[in-house]
Formats: sequence, structure tokens, C-alpha cells
Amino acid sequence: MSCDWVQGDVYAPPSRFHLEIPNSYLKYPTKFFENKTRRVALGDYMSRLYSNHLRTLNVGKKGGSWKAEKGGAISIAAPGQYVLDRTSVIVQANGDIELRLTVELPAQGRTISGMFAEHVLCNILPNSIPILLHQAQDVQKLWHHISSVEDQETLRKLIVDKNLVSFVANGSVLPRRSGDSHLPIDNNSKVVLFNSPKELQCSFTLPHKGEISGMGIPKGITLIVGGGFHGKSTLLQSIEVGVYNKIPGDGREFVVSDPNVVKIKAEDGRYVESVNISMFINNLPFQKDTTCFSTPCASGSTSQAASFVEAMEVGATAFLIDEDQSASNLLFQDQRMQKLVTPDQEPISAYVTKAKQLLVERNLSTIIVLGASSAFFEIADLVIKMVEFVPRVCTSEAKKIASEMTTSLINKNPGPLGCTNRIPLLKSIPDRSNTRIKVIHQHLVSFGDFELNLSALDQVVEVYQTNVIVDTLNFIAHLNQSNKSLKEILEEIEGLFDSQGLDAIQQNIKTNGSLSRPRMIEIAMALNRLRSFKAKQLNQ
Repeated sequence: MSCDWVQGDVYAPPSRFHLEIPNSYLKYPTKFFENKTRRVALGDYMSRLYSNHLRTLNVGKKGGSWKAEKGGAISIAAPGQYVLDRTSVIVQANGDIELRLTVELPAQGRTISGMFAEHVLCNILPNSIPILLHQAQDVQKLWHHISSVEDQETLRKLIVDKNLVSFVANGSVLPRRSGDSHLPIDNNSKVVLFNSPKELQCSFTLPHKGEISGMGIPKGITLIVGGGFHGKSTLLQSIEVGVYNKIPGDGREFVVSDPNVVKIKAEDGRYVESVNISMFINNLPFQKDTTCFSTPCASGSTSQAASFVEAMEVGATAFLIDEDQSASNLLFQDQRMQKLVTPDQEPISAYVTKAKQLLVERNLSTIIVLGASSAFFEIADLVIKMVEFVPRVCTSEAKKIASEMTTSLINKNPGPLGCTNRIPLLKSIPDRSNTRIKVIHQHLVSFGDFELNLSALDQVVEVYQTNVIVDTLNFIAHLNQSNKSLKEILEEIEGLFDSQGLDAIQQNIKTNGSLSRPRMIEIAMALNRLRSFKAKQLNQ
């Protein structure tokens, strides 16, 4: 056992410890850790197991008077619904593990409680370790956890090979407990299990579960329509987190998506730096250049246009869009309004005029939730109608309506899909040597005098990912300036994560147990929203 950082006093953040435990003691068979996916799943399972065990110990003391004994709590970063590459428990290739935890060293007022500290560190902590032994496990439950994760990882690769953007297994439970919760809906609630329409049904054979069937959404332009509260957004939300593996019992274990699908929203007031948004917005008043556009306070349409282009820059393969969270004037334009505000007076080229071009020229798919507009009917490859949480294919019906009730929308010349790679100016990124940086919660980070708002990043699913995002920005800030594009820098960091783990970017303490792996796309999205960030386009 090693102490990596000691708190300054009882009210400071807790001290960090790590324990190196050999598999000669744990005695896990090789099959539990023989590949990377299984090691991640085993470490995740151990993190959950140990976190639950610590809660039953209830060691810490709180409250009371100033001189009352406080502290003593042992904690580990507790995972949620997602099985991510995390640092709370790291399983090595030989089966040895590294357990990372925090301890609130006890004190009375400002006086160290030495005897209580000794009891916690020399008795309670060592005696908590046997819970991790192989012989202490429900082996069937453990293997189900590992095999489920491996099946999900396999399925994600299979759907990409079959040119699908997403797959939703029959029997999945998509609704969540509440709008801000990832937990499945309460068992006592009425739940409609997902069942694929026969037109979209496809099957895959997985290494452990065997054959699985469900709805496959192919590459192309897909509309999800239906009345309010019938499950449109619920389906889209399940698709957006299909980039991650889930724990058994989540209900969405076998809802998987292409690893690079990106949810795009409008964000009034967001920061934009040197982005070529000319494919969506051009010919602004006073000849303002949109091929290298910057603003500290973007409108809804401008922010969403920038987000589309920024996602393309770092390798997005599909856009997920919800009409309710979008700038309507960027998605489509009404026929009557086009007659009043003619195309030569309107700087915005609506997404509906670009979606097919994005698909043909960039192989970039679209899945969009719509409830108020039929503007996309003409260009849709697939229309799914949700009726009381049951999906139905109604592509032909939508096409017929489009042909009978033509809108005669005036579409602009599609024009080029301008997406210019950018070179980050690294000195513009704050680092911890000169800026106080604090993760406030999952979607908010304090950078000195300003805040980084990540509320639009729906695919950041836990605060431990935010910790890595912030650490990665700090790592990038310390790199030597070069002519590498943002995508090239992120690809190198992805390689470091693959080969050395999340510790590769840690500047000081190498044993932070509160980290879980985000996608490079979310790291780029965070950097793009950093108000000090500066960049130059590659052709400048």
C-alpha cells in the first residue's frame, strides 16, 4: 500500500492511496483477464463490488462539535450504468490489480487522530481486501458481467461491418427513471419492451449470448417521428449512449451504435473559434467572413452550425439531432417565409438542403427526431414512426404525403462542404500551473475567472470522464507548438490511452482513481467551448 498524496487538514479533499494486489493472492483464472475488453469489465466489476462493500462498513465520522472526531471514510470512485475504461481498479495483463482509493484522514478540530487513523489504515482497510478474492465472488454473476460487456463490444463492431448506424435489440427497456437519470425505469412502472418492425429486423450471433435480433438502422437519413410522449426522444437518447457498454440489467445493454455518432444541439451564447461554417451560413451582412468564423456569443443557429462542422473535423460518422433541441431555422425553412425572405436575403442554408450531400460526399448519416415539420420527408431514406413506444416503418407513407402535398421549397445550390482542419494554438489553453481549474460537476468546469459549460455534451455520461477531459486539455497545453491539426493531436492521445492507459496524460499524481475514458470527440467538443481557445486554419 502506498500513500500518493496527503491532505492538508481534515476539511481538505481526502488523501489518495493505492494498493498493488498480485493475482497470486486473488487467484482469478486467466479467462477473466485474457484480453483488454475483459480486463476493463473485470476492473469495472471490482470497482462496483468494492464500492458497495465500503458503504456497508460505514467507517467515516461526521458532524458533532468542532473538537469531535471526524474523518476516516474510505471511498472509491463508484461507477454508474456504464462500463468504461476506468482507473479505480486497473487489471494488468497478468491479472495483478491496482486498487485506487481515498481516505479521509481523521482529526479532532485541527489535531490529528492518530489512533483512529491507525485503525482505519492498518485494520479496516486491509481487512476489506478479501472481498476482491476470486473465491469470494458469485462467479456466475461475475462471468455474466464480463461476457455481456464482451458481447456488446463485439456487436458494436458487427453493426459497423453491416453498414448500420445503430442496433436496438428486441426486449430492450429504453425509458429511464427520469429525464436526468441513466437508471432504468422502476420495475413497478408500465414498460413497453422494444420490438423491431419486421422491415428492419436483423440478427447477429454473439460469442456468449448467441443469436440476438432487433432493429437495425442503416446508414442514410433516418427520421424518427410520432406524437409527443410516444418515445421519439427516448429512442434517440438510447442510440446516443449506444457508443458505451452498459451493466447487465440496464435494459439497453444491446442498444449499440457506431462509435463515432455525435449528438448535436443548439447552444445560445457558446464560444466559436476559427470554424468554417460557410456550408450552412454565408453572405452575412457587412461581408463578415464565415469561412473562418469566430464569435464569443453564437446564436442558436450559428452555434449548431459550428458544432456540425467541428464534429466533422474530428471524424464524426453520423449526426443525432432532436428537433426540440435545435435551431429550427438551421434545420429547415418554411415555404411562405422563403417567399417573404428570399434566398438571396437569407444567409442560412438549412440542414435539410445539406443532409443528402453530407451522406453522398462524406458518408455522414443523419438520425433526426421530428414532431412538427415534414421538411425532411423528400430526402429521407427511412422513416420510423413511434406509437406508444412501438416503432413502425412508414417511409412509403411519408413519401406519398410528400408527393401529394408538395412544399416547393426553394433549395439553394448545395455548394461545397467546407470543413477546414485547424491547428490549435496551445498557449491559448489554460494549464494548472497558472490557472485554478476545478471540475464542479459532470457538465461544468471552472477555469479561473470563467466557466467551461459542457451541458450540450449529452454523451459525457459521468463526472470521471470530465476529469479526463480536463486533464487532457492540461496535457495538450504542455505540448510543444507544432503544425499538427486538432485531429492529429487527438489521434496521438488516443494512441497513448490505448498503450499506456489514462495515466499517460497525468502531469503530477499518477494514481488518480477518479478517471474514466471519454471519446476523443468529447475532448474536442470541450476544447472548442473553452473561451480562451485560439486556433488557425491549416491553409492560413
